[in-house]
Amino acid sequence: VPTLVLDDLGAQSGGAWADEKLYQIVNHRYVANLPTIVTSSVSVDRLDGRLQTRLTDSRWSRVIDLGGSARPGTRVMGAIDPAMRESMTFASFNPQGLAKDSSAREMLRSALTAARSFAESLDGWLVLLGGPGVGKTHLAVAVANVQLEQSRDVFFVEVPDLLDHLRDTYNPDSKVTYDERFDRVKQAFLLVLDDIGSEHSSPWAHEKLYQIIVHRHHARLPTIFTSRNLPDRENDPIASRLRDSRVVTIVPMKAPDYRPGGLNRRGTVHHQQEDVDNRGRSSR
Repeated sequence: VPTLVLDDLGAQSGGAWADEKLYQIVNHRYVANLPTIVTSSVSVDRLDGRLQTRLTDSRWSRVIDLGGSARPGTRVMGAIDPAMRESMTFASFNPQGLAKDSSAREMLRSALTAARSFAESLDGWLVLLGGPGVGKTHLAVAVANVQLEQSRDVFFVEVPDLLDHLRDTYNPDSKVTYDERFDRVKQAFLLVLDDIGSEHSSPWAHEKLYQIIVHRHHARLPTIFTSRNLPDRENDPIASRLRDSRVVTIVPMKAPDYRPGGLNRRGTVHHQQEDVDNRGRSSR
């Protein structure tokens, strides 16, 4: 129909068949950019992950909170900022970086090849390892973009933000329960844990990360990690899984940071990737 109104989304009693039919309707109208109005008494965070990606895409959708529970521009936990989705693609990744030696350039080219291959197969885990500004997050988002274009459920989050959010779910005023959010992270078709290792490593935080990682390790659910350094604590169960060569592909990205100063040593304007990364970060 020219205009569709779906009233009280989320109040239905679901089932695999019903959920799939509902998603097919929403996805078709999203792809065709057909005018659609949705009302719901349920927080967007509590809807099916695939519906979330369609209803919160700010390029096509406007979310209005009549209950005052969300600030304008608030991003749904697990969703990728639209500016990052638009700019962090395989096509915009510059494998030259600011690297002057051939070994560093080859490392960036190999990282791009590995990320493309992972996006096609989604077999096991991918760990992108390197310092700030080398394009780890860019490649992770590029992989996620491929999956989102195929209507798959992707959960993208910086690890410190995830742990803060899980703590907040214990708040009596939280509209999302801890179990709901925790299960959403554990079961996502593709999980991207950005900047693992930068979180405050309290016993509680370490235990929550372990539970997520061990579940996805046992189930071999596709997962991407970005990190400056792999954890190396002795007898660390997280470290042992991140180094499991049967499941994990570790991709080193040792190259210069392309962001500082905005100019390379020859004085030429920084390349497109810096604009890409900075725009995505600033929009957060």
